[in-house]
Amino acid sequence: QNTILAVTAITGFLATFMASSINIALPLIESEFHLSAVMLGWISTAFVLSTGAVLMAVGRIADLYGRTRIYLIGLVAFTVFTFASAFAPSVTVLLVMRVLQGLASGLLFATHHALVTLSHPPEVRGRALGLQVAGVYLGMTVGPVLGGVIVRNTGWRILFVIVGALCLLNCVAAIWKLRKTEW
Repeated sequence: QNTILAVTAITGFLATFMASSINIALPLIESEFHLSAVMLGWISTAFVLSTGAVLMAVGRIADLYGRTRIYLIGLVAFTVFTFASAFAPSVTVLLVMRVLQGLASGLLFATHHALVTLSHPPEVRGRALGLQVAGVYLGMTVGPVLGGVIVRNTGWRILFVIVGALCLLNCVAAIWKLRKTEW
């Protein structure tokens, strides 16, 4: 129970942190790739659009093939595409990685509430969901501030590396503890 709550809360934090902190990195990305304002806008928008585009379908797929399986696939994919974004040689590659990162995020957000709901009995379910949602909103809140500190001191690519490294740790914990868990 607590492992599922911790892993999903951290995942929610990291995904929303990445979504909100990328906006602070856009001026540095623009200066490196010499982008127009429209293309620059797509770097942050592509993530959100691709996440939202798959939520309904992924929810149904998770019902059919296993919520934990879909969650773990999404977590691994999100980790890989976060790291890959750090090494994007062009804006086209970065944009594709952001779309793929958003699709992976859709797998996470379509399943992580269900995992917590199913793993916690009714008497503690509200508290568990509240803590999980707190992780999501904490990521959205501290993303611009902490992301700004990271980007200002180390560059936009290191932002992806740091989030990717934290995702990797969360991913290892999730696979280790959840791989045989299903309802």
